[in-house]
Amino acid sequence: MEGMRIYMIGVCVDKGDRVTGFRLLDIDTMCIMDATYLSVFGAIKYNKIDIRNLFIKNEKVVERGDVLERYPKIICGSAIFSDILTIIGAENNDSVICSDVHGNKKIINKKCLENLSKYNIRLSNKYMENEILFNGVKIKQEQYIDDDIDAIINKIDSKYRLLGIVPPKIENINGNITLVKADRFIESIVVQSPVTHIGESAFDMCLGLKDVKLGKGIKYIGDYAFNRCASLKHINIPDSVDKIGNGVFNKTGLIDIDINISNIPESTFDSCIYLSKVKLGSRVNKIGDFAFENCGSLKSIVIPETVSEIGSGAFSDSGLVEIIINSNISIIESDTFKRCLDLKELTLPNTIEIIGDHAFYECKNLINIKVKGSNNKGIRLPDGLRHIGIGAFEGCTKLKEIDIPRGVKRILDFTFDKCYCLERINLGNVEGIGKFAFSECGKLRYIKIPDTVRVIGIYAFHNTGLLEIDINNRFEALINQILGGCRNMKKINITS
Repeated sequence: MEGMRIYMIGVCVDKGDRVTGFRLLDIDTMCIMDATYLSVFGAIKYNKIDIRNLFIKNEKVVERGDVLERYPKIICGSAIFSDILTIIGAENNDSVICSDVHGNKKIINKKCLENLSKYNIRLSNKYMENEILFNGVKIKQEQYIDDDIDAIINKIDSKYRLLGIVPPKIENINGNITLVKADRFIESIVVQSPVTHIGESAFDMCLGLKDVKLGKGIKYIGDYAFNRCASLKHINIPDSVDKIGNGVFNKTGLIDIDINISNIPESTFDSCIYLSKVKLGSRVNKIGDFAFENCGSLKSIVIPETVSEIGSGAFSDSGLVEIIINSNISIIESDTFKRCLDLKELTLPNTIEIIGDHAFYECKNLINIKVKGSNNKGIRLPDGLRHIGIGAFEGCTKLKEIDIPRGVKRILDFTFDKCYCLERINLGNVEGIGKFAFSECGKLRYIKIPDTVRVIGIYAFHNTGLLEIDINNRFEALINQILGGCRNMKKINITS
């Protein structure tokens, strides 16, 4: 298992040029820390911490190539000879990675290496060129070989302390090395092997956390692990992660995310108000309830073919303008797109059979629903649709016309309530119309109630703009209840 990679990049000296400590660099985070001589000595000798170019010899800390005098010096925190670089790794077989005394990374190719003097640059550990470059050997990360998990955890703790970082709490939980809790004032962290799990609420309320790097050994991220990390804008989820808990990135500052796990659980990105770009990978099978709720900056998303389920409220109150569903899902769950005020266009597969309660409630700008493979304008519902839930299109104020598929047998309560611009509707073969189903449809001028209808709820057409209606005589005694508030009604055609 891989550990932190630390290099010495400078020597701390007093005014008499005596060595008092070393400047250390964590090359995973490029963070630097000035550590005392005694702390470095103890870390190497007693805690078995690997500092790549330092070791203990005759009870002294010595430089690996015995060239300590070539390194830049730091006097009272101020560096001199900052034109000196230290090799810390290989980019490829043509370039080395170096750092200056301030922790700034430099990449130098072979040609430039041969002519460094022209640029007034020197290498402190030039002896490493052949080892890591010309022989094609890259510096490897430390391998933990301890059999005792607790010893491994103690070693990680010691490394953080050596670098002046408040160490996160790491525990052995049922054999899993788990990062349980991080310091709330932490700004950056690399979570790498041997840690495999990130615990529940591990980084909750780390308001200043800006940079997180997750190693390839991470397998699980617990519930609300990064909850309310308001400064966290980017994070890469490695392919090794096969499961995450609920609300992992709830209320973070994320602006983009690529995610490729089978299940995106409940409230994963809830209230990520700056999240504007989401890429769903080919492994995604399920999008959980409220997964992207309140993502106000999210304008578009493509649901891949692999997704078989989208949960209730998954995109409710988001900023979506357009969504394309490429998968063959059969259900739009309740509240899925509730109050997506900017949603204009939606592409659905023809496999949709059920639209749940309030699925498109108050989608005030929805003007176009396409069925995948068609080029229709306006609203077209999938041919195989069997059920439209209560208030499914309530408050969709820009809907102008709609044809109800023949498989739908009931228009439930409030389904098209407050669709102010609805001008035409074909009821197909419906057998029942719920209460307030078309209430407040002010531009609806004419409707024909098919003979298949057996039940009409009270105020089904309350306060509409109807001028004329064709309705079966079985409802003659209920006309006033059905048409209450239709002040412009001019003609009621009673059919037998």
